[in-house]
Amino acid sequence: MNDNDPIEEFFARERGAIEPLPGQDERWTEIVAAARARRRPSRAWVGYAAAAAAALVAGAGGW
Repeated sequence: MNDNDPIEEFFARERGAIEPLPGQDERWTEIVAAARARRRPSRAWVGYAAAAAAALVAGAGGW
């Protein structure tokens, strides 16, 4: 390792700061559930898109 490389020094410090945690089944289940919850796409935009499309159609019909 080059002692003058700030990137290598940064990652060496970060690796040294890692604290091992026990990997229990319950904890892994929580991690997977949280990851799945974040992956679900929000469908709120569908209502906004429908409203915008309706406004465009109504505007085009009056034109």
